[in-house]
Amino acid sequence: VELGAGCGLVGLSAGALGAASIMLTDLAYVLPILESNLENNRSVLQGAGCHDAMCCLLDWFHPEVFKKAQQKKSIDVLVVADCVWMHDLVEPLFTTIQQIADANTLILISYQQRGRSTH
Repeated sequence: VELGAGCGLVGLSAGALGAASIMLTDLAYVLPILESNLENNRSVLQGAGCHDAMCCLLDWFHPEVFKKAQQKKSIDVLVVADCVWMHDLVEPLFTTIQQIADANTLILISYQQRGRSTH
């Protein structure tokens, strides 16, 4: 699962490198481009053995909606790639991670510190 996927580069790369399934998540306004990128790369993903690829809405301020939709499916790997640019997003991000991950989830986070008003 990729949180704050944007264009989906990290999640799509995971699928192209052999992840059996990927889920790209972001806010509603991002989903059209994310879904387009997924469809444009579906043959590459399937060729690499990734036959379960989807995009899902996940609002960090309301992660319980996503968790309910998942119906207790466990997440093996959770990636967050440079998607926190405002300090106000740090707490919702970590709350979301706590709510959707479990003790067996590998969590990978990349981060670039920006100016004073951003984290």
